[in-house]
Amino acid sequence: TSGPGRFLYSYVRSLILEKDEGDPLVARHLQDNLLNLLEIALKPLEQSDALAKSPDRMATLSRVRAYIVEHLSDADLSPPAVASVHGLSLRSLYYLFEDEGTTVCRFIQDARLDQCKREIEDSRMLTRSVTDIALRWGFKDSAHFSRAFRKRFGTTPRACRGAGRTQ
Repeated sequence: TSGPGRFLYSYVRSLILEKDEGDPLVARHLQDNLLNLLEIALKPLEQSDALAKSPDRMATLSRVRAYIVEHLSDADLSPPAVASVHGLSLRSLYYLFEDEGTTVCRFIQDARLDQCKREIEDSRMLTRSVTDIALRWGFKDSAHFSRAFRKRFGTTPRACRGAGRTQ
């Protein structure tokens, strides 16, 4: 409906509708031109796929993930902040995580929840409240933390701590 696809559709349609069987040489040239046009039209798709799996992209994703993990305790850690630090547009940052099957926000939240769960289950952290642990890892609201924790792990933070004591 747009760009090269629209042009090619019109070209192929006109070839079919105005089929000239009179000169095989002309038909052969038209066929060759069609194949060349198809190659030109499909080339950007091939390049974008190569870019999606390029070593540069993977290296950038690695740096971004490492940065996020290092700054999990920062309550202001957000996609715009991460993008800014790495000189990326917000869209480029989201694009990095597309093939990972997650989003930047989900990656940040899951990493924070994993850290919280480790500390909640750690017997050395029994003197710290669950709320303190959540705040330490960047959650700003204990109710939001509890809902997210239950959704991810299927249990409440307090029940998780209780289960850790009985083991």
